[in-house]
Amino acid sequence: MRFFTEKVNEAIKKKSKRMNFHQEIADLNALFNYYKEHFNYRFHNPVTKGLKASSVVRKNTRAKEKMSAQEFLLFFNALPEFYRDVALVQSRLAARVGEVAGLQISNIDFKKDKAIVKDVVVWGRKKEFIELKPNPKNGEIRTCHLTPDLKEILLKRVRLKSSVSDYVFHIDGLPLKYRAIQYNYDHALKKVGLYGRFSGTHLIRHGMASIALEVCENISFVQALTGHKTLKLAQHYSGLPTKLQEKAALQVESYLNEVALLSVANVQACADEAV
Repeated sequence: MRFFTEKVNEAIKKKSKRMNFHQEIADLNALFNYYKEHFNYRFHNPVTKGLKASSVVRKNTRAKEKMSAQEFLLFFNALPEFYRDVALVQSRLAARVGEVAGLQISNIDFKKDKAIVKDVVVWGRKKEFIELKPNPKNGEIRTCHLTPDLKEILLKRVRLKSSVSDYVFHIDGLPLKYRAIQYNYDHALKKVGLYGRFSGTHLIRHGMASIALEVCENISFVQALTGHKTLKLAQHYSGLPTKLQEKAALQVESYLNEVALLSVANVQACADEAV
């Protein structure tokens, strides 16, 4: 705690442009968890929840924009097929990118149309693979409904399963590289003129929460979809019945597909008028 307090004071004194030391804390947390899991299960991880709050140099007061359904479709359609599937799975699960990268085929039940979101790929500060962590960021394992679009993609991924690993998405059996996902997402955003307003890999999770609220008009449905613990985080949610997650996921998917159909119809109408 004292180390980060000194670093924050030093950054403030130097008028540093950095916002916080959250990444360094995340790296420490990952390393301590790895040590505990593989070397000493009795080890107590000294990284506390309060440490993150005390490592803020300055607060980001700029409000983040949320993608509209139309912008979502532009973004998805600009992605190459493999990363479009990654993005679509991330959207339907309203998941963090590490949860999608860590998704295991063994945690998908096609008979019950359920997927368990529990394993998470952890990347280091240089975005290198560190470990496959057995629980999400907030410690809450989620059960998510397989919507038709989601199920179709996952069935395709099962057919492409690696013989050396259980990852849904992999490159020759190895977990996805963060920079490859980030590059493809940002490149797609640039192709459709959305880069600058949107960037990074977390934009899908933010956007899905916003669209879910628009479609479902109920914050509890959004909470069930994203799996957040508290209302403050999106006004966010967990511990709600799985049925809410299923209904929210289905309603949002239906809405996005309707928007896609309308977009195609509008393009065709314009073409007909031109003729």
